[in-house]
Amino acid sequence: PASAQPVWYVLNQSGYDRKAPSTTQNQGLEVIRDYLDNQGKPISTLVLGQEVTVRLRVRALGAKARGEIAIVDLLPGGFEAVLQSPAPAAEPAPKPGDDEGFEGDDENPHEDYTPNVLPLALPGSNYLPDHIELREDRVVLYGSAMEAVAEFRYKLRANNAGLFVVPPIYAESMYQRSVYAQGGPAGSLRVNAPSP
Repeated sequence: PASAQPVWYVLNQSGYDRKAPSTTQNQGLEVIRDYLDNQGKPISTLVLGQEVTVRLRVRALGAKARGEIAIVDLLPGGFEAVLQSPAPAAEPAPKPGDDEGFEGDDENPHEDYTPNVLPLALPGSNYLPDHIELREDRVVLYGSAMEAVAEFRYKLRANNAGLFVVPPIYAESMYQRSVYAQGGPAGSLRVNAPSP
């Protein structure tokens, strides 16, 4: 039977371009991705099981800052992101006069707030996303971009041998669709099986 109740639905479609984009696009944002070896030099050939450093650089163009952006880094096939061991959390020292075990009202409950993000960033990263979403085929960073270039580094591990297409990195404002960026043209990474 028909009903007068409103109905909402969401359609979500994802996939890959059949032909990888060949140009860089900078519409209010700029985003660049490099793959580096242990010495910080660009790399295009790896050995199965080897880890490579991904260096993402992002900045706002034409504004002091761009908030609420998503940076989407599609991973090459056969690679997985490597989580880092989080630093041990230090126990805060009790304040003089505090009763141990008493949980009363704090003057500033947000004083020690830090975003709850996956331990993915390598030391030296100065881009601090508000949220990191690690999926099977991509890493998505949510945050803001400033006028100065910020850098986020993380590790990938090569789990399969072969020649893999590296899709361009993409970033866009979640609420201002005219603000977006696409990194350089698609490249490739070769992963060689170890010799017997």
